[in-house]
Amino acid sequence: RLTFAPINQKTRTLHLGGAVSYRETDNTDTVNFDSRPESHLTDLKYVDTGTLAQVQNTLRFGVEAAAVWGPLSLQGEYIRTQAERSRLDNPAFDGWYLYGSWFVTGESRRYKHKGGKFGGIKPRSKYGALELAARFSTLDLSDGLVTGGVASNVTFGVNWYLNPNVRLMANYVMIDNDADADANGTVLPSDDPEAYQVRLQIHY
Repeated sequence: RLTFAPINQKTRTLHLGGAVSYRETDNTDTVNFDSRPESHLTDLKYVDTGTLAQVQNTLRFGVEAAAVWGPLSLQGEYIRTQAERSRLDNPAFDGWYLYGSWFVTGESRRYKHKGGKFGGIKPRSKYGALELAARFSTLDLSDGLVTGGVASNVTFGVNWYLNPNVRLMANYVMIDNDADADANGTVLPSDDPEAYQVRLQIHY
């Protein structure tokens, strides 16, 4: 993974990056791709390729970008993975997300050039910092004869940073599954659940 920040100021950031990985399979020559919804309150993995046989290796690459303008921020990432098989087709799967947030209380997300990532939030007020956030993500695990399904998630969130070490989070997630996102036949096709969750996070 390589990252670059052509703009890296206290309240303004532009981050660009890319990553690639190559992995060979073990003696079984099999791989499996699956994923839960954005909420991990469930162990149900709607999108699931099942076991893919005769896989020699997998190649994965991704691109990422993020920008901060004072209290506003926007970031996204795209990842594509291809499975190389000896005597079968070579399916490819991809997914991406777009995330935006606004600090109502005026804070900015802090960028750490080393590692190319964002750090914690320091509230400007003794009452903490309030952030409103929204995210859209989609994952496509269907290609050719592989019908792992397509799932999209829309998330709305409110984050209250009481101090640099404590955060209270509330999220509402809407999940949209296609007819193949049925957890390999264990749930009804096109199930579109919703999730409400609250989490208290303590960092030290």
